[in-house]
Amino acid sequence: MARPEGARGTRAPFVGREAELERGRDLLDALAAGRGGALLVLGEPGVGKSRLLAELAGAAAERDLVVARAACLPLSTPLPFDPVLELLRSLRRTGETDIVVSDSSPGGAELFTAAVRTIEGVASGRSLLLVLDDLHFSDAATRELVHYCIARLADLPAAWLLAARPLGRGGTRADRRTPGRRERQRCADCCRARSNGR
Repeated sequence: MARPEGARGTRAPFVGREAELERGRDLLDALAAGRGGALLVLGEPGVGKSRLLAELAGAAAERDLVVARAACLPLSTPLPFDPVLELLRSLRRTGETDIVVSDSSPGGAELFTAAVRTIEGVASGRSLLLVLDDLHFSDAATRELVHYCIARLADLPAAWLLAARPLGRGGTRADRRTPGRRERQRCADCCRARSNGR
């Protein structure tokens, strides 16, 4: 993904998202203090969700927190679990874990257990921020795995920063892969519970 560039090749200033940035900083403050959480950023295409995630991921790295990033791809048939597998592969590539979770790993309970075990292993040593962009392009199985990890790891210094598009006007899906109202509400409820320390 290309960075927004200013006139002299420097990163353009980040403006106009103070409230959202403050919510993200609150998540990072809690994470630095050893508490996990989750934040779901909803917005229409082009409003700056990806840039907000990039700013917060950069701020987390500056605080010496472990950061893993991935994005869901706009495939006609999304690959089940692929974005979460990419987060886990990212942790392995950076040396944060030696657990191998590959594309050929079985789905279901084994994959859910491996994801939780990997995140637990990293978060037991250092606070961990997992950044997942474009969640609206993911499949239901991926969203279930993310929800499962958020719920199962509520007592660890592991936080999730997620971005997705909202429903279209009148409750119709702007994109057929956009998470439905019920899925978003479950994720938002779980994120809210995590940020309140439950």
